[in-house]
Amino acid sequence: MANSIGDTPVLYTEDPIVEESILRVAAVADIDVNVQPRVSTARGPWSAASLVLLGPDAVPDALHLGLARRPGVLIVRLDDADVWRSAVQIGAEAVVTLPGEDAVLIARLVDHDHIAEQSAPIIAVTGACGGAGASHLAVAIARTATLRLSRGALLIDGDHLGGGLELLVELENAPGLRWRDLAATRGRIPPDALKDALPRVDGLHVLSHDRQSTIIDTQAWEAVLDAGTQGCDLTVVDSPREGCDIALGRSRLSILVVPADLRSIAAAAARLSLLHQESRDLRIVVRHRRGSDLDSADVASALELPILGEYADAKPVSAERIAEMILASVGVNSRYDGMGSRAQARRSARRVA
Repeated sequence: MANSIGDTPVLYTEDPIVEESILRVAAVADIDVNVQPRVSTARGPWSAASLVLLGPDAVPDALHLGLARRPGVLIVRLDDADVWRSAVQIGAEAVVTLPGEDAVLIARLVDHDHIAEQSAPIIAVTGACGGAGASHLAVAIARTATLRLSRGALLIDGDHLGGGLELLVELENAPGLRWRDLAATRGRIPPDALKDALPRVDGLHVLSHDRQSTIIDTQAWEAVLDAGTQGCDLTVVDSPREGCDIALGRSRLSILVVPADLRSIAAAAARLSLLHQESRDLRIVVRHRRGSDLDSADVASALELPILGEYADAKPVSAERIAEMILASVGVNSRYDGMGSRAQARRSARRVA
């Protein structure tokens, strides 16, 4: 059975009869279901969950919000109400009528559980402000993981205005696809084909923007994230500060890098509402820059967020150590297969420290 929040199917309904009927079927399939009353008050699971169930009462809310189309959406009804038009508008894959189609719903729940177990985690890293160090931390996490995981890691540049994460890993002249080549992608991307087509360094696969700004729509993002989680043992996304991309909603862990000063804390606080809405597990890494006059407890108290780690510019902690703490928090360390020595990891981490 899937245990993490994102691997659990989500049901949106305020109808107790609908809820009881679906939970009864889920119990037969031995699957936990995360029940949310309204789509508008819990939008994060819409992107994060691998299977979304909508009660008929939740359909108007979903239509009003104009949510991005995504795979794995089912509308579950208890009568012959006409919901087919809404199903088409939402992009639902099927309409399931209970109790007559219990077997159909059980099959989808079981299929979901199998897919969830096969999907590797996503970690999204974003900065409280410009220059916070989020990109460097994202690179360090991905590189540290790559040296230890049999299928390696995928590093994704989420900021189309950032000038290209490939510059940070010295891949700007390497052959391979960039985001502009995948912007029009629709449907499934074979995981191995994506890995083979991307530039890579020391086994790390990198999907970057270049100096050309390219806005990526939801369908292309979903296709890339699906391929990444199926083809690699970890996907790390360097998320933009402007807005919230689809990766935050699908990440097992979202990291907010916050320098320990008042302006950075204020910038982080301004984003918290949206970050909480899109993220299932949001934590902070505190960076003590030269001249910082606050400690980590001050930052955590101001933002009311748990601290995942901290480091100081004046007394740098290796990127490897911070990355390993983060990887351990999502259980990635349990998947280590011993590939790559600690010395190799230290050498790789120093490049971005």
